[in-house]
Amino acid sequence: MAIDAYMHPFLGAPYLWGGRTPSGVDCSGLTQMLFMLMGIYLPRDAFQQAEEGDPVELVDLAEPGDLAFFDNAEGRITHVGIVLPERRILHASGRVRIDALDQEGIFDAEQGKYSHKLRLVKQAPAQSAVPECPRTRSLAPPLANSLQSTMSSHRRCGCACLDA
Repeated sequence: MAIDAYMHPFLGAPYLWGGRTPSGVDCSGLTQMLFMLMGIYLPRDAFQQAEEGDPVELVDLAEPGDLAFFDNAEGRITHVGIVLPERRILHASGRVRIDALDQEGIFDAEQGKYSHKLRLVKQAPAQSAVPECPRTRSLAPPLANSLQSTMSSHRRCGCACLDA
């Protein structure tokens, strides 16, 4: 996966519920946008993204680019991140950050404790078609070679087609 090519503008970006840009992003917006830049459509919310891809039995078998999902005390999926090499994860929690990942969950070294409890890991979905925009009836947003052109092309459309 080419996550490295696209993740750097997001590193350190502040957490913003519903956000999908380096100015502010939430966990599922981060995964949705990075995968879109690689030509893979993901639904908007973490619990919806958890329906995509095939399960990975153990976190130790996860490959870079796989998606890790985390649940709350009620068992509801509330967080998602992208598996990186060396048992690390890219995710948005307070800000876009890279933390350690193991079978228990995400370990936040700054706080010295686990911040999220691992529920499951799924293989990265295969390349897929980007859905049609309901307003313009064109592919929305057009796949682009850079984050900037993707964001600006979606703004021209003005719809919320990726929120579905």
